[in-house]
Amino acid sequence: MKDPLQEIFVNSGEAKACRGDGILQASSIGSCVAVAAYDPDSAVGGMAHVMLPGESPGPDIVRSLTEILGGKGITPVAMEVGGPQRRSCALHVARGRVTYTVGDSEKRTLWEASSFKEAIA
Repeated sequence: MKDPLQEIFVNSGEAKACRGDGILQASSIGSCVAVAAYDPDSAVGGMAHVMLPGESPGPDIVRSLTEILGGKGITPVAMEVGGPQRRSCALHVARGRVTYTVGDSEKRTLWEASSFKEAIA
């Protein structure tokens, strides 16, 4: 019998990483932004739940994070941002899949490593 997947919760202001059969999860994302990173060659993933206290004054936090990542040579490949509803985000590390919800919606796939590899091949 296969071991259950390890769920790792990433709370506001935290950053965590794992390898293998783990799922990194951030919930109650309102004015915060969850940033997920994944290396398909080593099957290592990381997630940061970047906190902005209070109400967001617009797209400033997304723009700031994009600039910081760009300065490190990292280009975001998928985003789901904006609007007044809360979100959740999960990175299934073994599968290389990022899923999200908006409000009470069903889970949707935002990005998948296998699709990314095919797109750059």
